[in-house]
Amino acid sequence: MRSRANRRVATALFIDVVDSTRIAADVGDRRWRELVASFRATVRRHLKRHAGHEVDTAGDGFFATFESPASALRAASAIVADVQGRGLDVRCGLHTGELERIDGRLGGIGAHIAARVMAEAGAAQVYATATVRDLVIGGAADFEPVGERVLKGVPGRWTLHRLTAVNGTTLPSPLNAVEATARRAADEATAKRGRVVAMGITATVVALAAVGIFLLTRQDAAGETPSAGASPSLLPVALVKLDPTTRELTAEVRDASLPPFGGEVQVVDGTLWLAMADQVTRRDLETGEVLGTIDIPSEWWAVKYGFGSVWVGHPKVPGRPKVYQFDAISGREKGQIDPGTIFWDFTIGDRSIYLIGEPAEVIEVDPASLEIVDRDPTGTQTQPHYIGYEDGHLWLVEGDRSAEFDPDTDSVVGGITRGQLGLGGGGTDPETGTIWMTDRGNGTITPVDPETGAADRPIGLAGVPRGFAFGFDALWLAAEEYVYRIDSWSKQHERIAMPPGVIATGVAIDEETGTIWISTCAVECADFVD
Repeated sequence: MRSRANRRVATALFIDVVDSTRIAADVGDRRWRELVASFRATVRRHLKRHAGHEVDTAGDGFFATFESPASALRAASAIVADVQGRGLDVRCGLHTGELERIDGRLGGIGAHIAARVMAEAGAAQVYATATVRDLVIGGAADFEPVGERVLKGVPGRWTLHRLTAVNGTTLPSPLNAVEATARRAADEATAKRGRVVAMGITATVVALAAVGIFLLTRQDAAGETPSAGASPSLLPVALVKLDPTTRELTAEVRDASLPPFGGEVQVVDGTLWLAMADQVTRRDLETGEVLGTIDIPSEWWAVKYGFGSVWVGHPKVPGRPKVYQFDAISGREKGQIDPGTIFWDFTIGDRSIYLIGEPAEVIEVDPASLEIVDRDPTGTQTQPHYIGYEDGHLWLVEGDRSAEFDPDTDSVVGGITRGQLGLGGGGTDPETGTIWMTDRGNGTITPVDPETGAADRPIGLAGVPRGFAFGFDALWLAAEEYVYRIDSWSKQHERIAMPPGVIATGVAIDEETGTIWISTCAVECADFVD
């Protein structure tokens, strides 16, 4: 008898590049490798944005899973549209059902059905089973019937539906051969220009460093915040400084690269830390100037700080599900945590490091020896995907529920059912005890009563909620084009516009110095339409 711990219900998404063999022959090996790399980066960006989990990739194909079928549909539609800018068309197949872990990998009949559904789709098409369609009825997804099909290797006949629009935006038509070739050529030319510009930026940074110039745009004498065009620079904005009293943007810090996802910014012991694509930068809290760097593996999933170290997680990189430990001062790699299983997230506690593993278990690690001291089933209803630690409380986020887990008794001691809230983060306001839960799918943040678990009226946002922090009697939330200030007591909120082209993704606060820093990411990390 198979263990239920190795089976869970999820939405499986399969993606494949259409006519890949012919395109590879047309463009040649080198260019094809570039296109595949670009395709993979695009898919991973949208998986990150829509809370998807990469299970496997081979060549120009992807297999991912989602807790929410609506999130899977949004991700699929965004990927179909995005890759066309590179002259590629993809086809997607979705099915919601029970997936099984076999030899350490998710699979089973549910995944097989989704793969066969994809095989029925054509260029720029997203096909879904009736199960997926029925689960999102009344939502923002529109379908048209495809009819019944026999799926190879799957018993019976299956009713399929084609996704036609999401949030009122119609999926694009397939590219014709002439248009696809032209877009691939334009994309290649852009890539070449980018390499040349990157070389120029590197040379510029070296030259500026040699004469001690730091690119920091401050508030001018008249008290006006400079616009992006007032101080032209080749370098993008990596950090924005915000005055918590006046709500004015008082400084911009520019850098040669931007964080891939943003949000990984934090104040630790009077120092500002910001994670970039392949390094963590230690910065002056007042100016944002780089004081030191730590080289870390690229394609990281999460960066945390504690116990005098920087901890870098790679739970989504196939074959490398580990947490790397780096000394916060020297930058030297000190060790690795190998949980021996796939894990979704990790957090830093007062005494231990906690990982959320799969199948659903909490893995406790000694930060000194890096040895696993305990691992126990979560006791939750489904597989949690996020884990957080606040004021002695360990929180597990599973679908529409946040469960409190007691690591001393190895059991769930409470929880909050979030109703229709989708995947997102959460945190507790230290002033009022109010628990705030973000919903990336619907673009909202909702206050929850910590005693009753009852959700209050959600606050609608003009962008996707990203990182947030508490301080100065308020919650400060980064939501792409805006930063929101939500009063701790009245819950009245106001929004602060970011400079043109700047996407707010994280918030770091230091009340002692009256400092708020907003981290950003590249435009490509957010398409502004969820």
